[in-house]
Amino acid sequence: MLSKSKHPDKLEHVWVKWRNAIGRKLRKQYKELVNVIGFTNGIGLWLESYEALGSQDQLADIWSQLRPLYEDLHAYVRGRLTAMYGEDVVSRHGPVPAHLLGKSYPGNMWAQNWTNITNINDICKPFPDKLDVDVTEKMKEKVKIKQCAEVNAEYLIVTHHEMGHVQCYLQYKDQPIMFRDGANSVFHEAVGVTLVLPVQIPKHLKKTGLLDEEVNDPEGIRPPQVGSEVDFDAGAEYHIPGNMSYIRYFVACVIQFQFHKAQCEAAGQYDPTDHTRPLYRCDIYGSTKAGQLLK
Repeated sequence: MLSKSKHPDKLEHVWVKWRNAIGRKLRKQYKELVNVIGFTNGIGLWLESYEALGSQDQLADIWSQLRPLYEDLHAYVRGRLTAMYGEDVVSRHGPVPAHLLGKSYPGNMWAQNWTNITNINDICKPFPDKLDVDVTEKMKEKVKIKQCAEVNAEYLIVTHHEMGHVQCYLQYKDQPIMFRDGANSVFHEAVGVTLVLPVQIPKHLKKTGLLDEEVNDPEGIRPPQVGSEVDFDAGAEYHIPGNMSYIRYFVACVIQFQFHKAQCEAAGQYDPTDHTRPLYRCDIYGSTKAGQLLK
């Protein structure tokens, strides 16, 4: 329902019930965990494995560069949601109610990814008349993979992401045990998300037979209800009780485009001086030179 409904009351009901059922039960256990991990705060724990990112100032600098773009996108989304639901539900000047962002990524119910609101009545789709690229039906004809997943376009992206991690593991499988890991989780995550970028390019989907015709082509959210001392919303977000550092996703989101650009240049698919080879149309499929860079 979270991925399809446009009824704010129903979305709020599910959002609250999920957090009551999961977050509240984890509150006591998480407090006990905090007492045994050996850090006075979560920031220290998250930064421990990063030599090059060993300072909050460095992370703040990255965020300061991204913030203007984020604020523009946030304002656009808020405006479109206000137009649809009204100011009683979405203020023109306040944070966006998190429950309206729905479930946009397999298993994601915590407003981490906002792409879902481009799929429900085209709420935030910049060009509503533009055709979407959905290769689900073609995948049902072609795909054979042993995985706990659904055969659809969303899991096509997820699978490529996870295969990026697998490729990392394969690169150092013959190393001594202590070296069978990435430099840090940011690098690992960046490789995974880098492989996702070219997979979504219509040119690539057509080349692999999944598309018949190429189609031309602070977070600022709030909970729907005020919490109390018994609540623990963070516990309902998988990565928090799983002790997965969100720094890895933040920095990997930046690094992925650096990796992607380098691969596209190596593959001869991107040239900043040639307008006929833009980065957003790059497809590295079949390029051994691009693959070699991951080694």
